[in-house]
Amino acid sequence: MSSLKHTLRDALVTGAIHSGIANTVRKRARAQGPLLRILCLHDVPDRAWFGELITLCTERYRMVSPEQATKGELDSDRINILCTFDDGYQSWTDVVAPVLAEHTVKGLFLITSGLLDCPSEEEVRTFFRERLRLNTFRAPLSWDGARVLIDAGHTIGAHTRTHADLIRCTESDAREEMTRDRARIQEELGAKIEWFAYPFGTPSHHAPALDAIAKAVGFTYTVTTVPGFAPPLASVPNAIPRTQLEWQQPLQSVAHWIEGGYDPVYRLNRSCR
Repeated sequence: MSSLKHTLRDALVTGAIHSGIANTVRKRARAQGPLLRILCLHDVPDRAWFGELITLCTERYRMVSPEQATKGELDSDRINILCTFDDGYQSWTDVVAPVLAEHTVKGLFLITSGLLDCPSEEEVRTFFRERLRLNTFRAPLSWDGARVLIDAGHTIGAHTRTHADLIRCTESDAREEMTRDRARIQEELGAKIEWFAYPFGTPSHHAPALDAIAKAVGFTYTVTTVPGFAPPLASVPNAIPRTQLEWQQPLQSVAHWIEGGYDPVYRLNRSCR
């Protein structure tokens, strides 16, 4: 996103907060039940920023675990926050897990197993460039690191075997991406894998037919990167909204997004395309 578009977007988000539009968004979502905002992050190498983010979320809102979210054990008065993380990065064990432990918070980590299985740095770089569309090297999560997350009480989910854009796959290929990823994670970690995150996750990368495949494969919950408050997960377990945060995003901006300021701006932007 260009700096001009970024500035305009942030101004619109701030306007939605101060004009009361975000309050209307919250009221409409609250009609379905307690407010749940699921945050989506990826690599998190900056401990100071992440620590400030989790401090904000614990002081201003209520942090919940995946289990609490699925059981509906939510605060009726405050916004509930579930933190999720996509792909598989070493920063999850170096930065994320220690900060979450300091605040007694449990997260959801959605793994692209093909990344963890890359045998060399060269193949990791190729995976980043060709599959994750990243041009900079990031240290990947290891299977031992994934076990550290499980031992700390966090939840592991799946994110396809190769981070494939499933909307461009045939039905059989999409099923194989989900099946192989889930099977590989379960084989390596012995964990029950109920959550699945769509790579990229926008409306251009997801379709209802994919939810049916995910259910047939064995997933209970599927998540996107379409921002919004999540509906009650017991009744609407598929295509669950998540709000994807930007790297080192200012905390006031994060608060605006959590409180509903970004949701109408996102929808406006989509409708204008």
